[in-house]
Amino acid sequence: MGPSASAYYGASLKALCDRLGLEMKLEEAEDQLICKILGLDKEKSIVQNPSTNG
Repeated sequence: MGPSASAYYGASLKALCDRLGLEMKLEEAEDQLICKILGLDKEKSIVQNPSTNG
């Protein structure tokens, strides 16, 4: 892989984390991409129980 593949995977993971409500940071080192998932706001729920939706 190369820098363009790393950029693609980094952007894909960032989009997924944004959708799940997770905050993350991307860092690039010499030959690697480092993704740090910082945490989930305790007020948010990622999975909802269908029986409680109405």
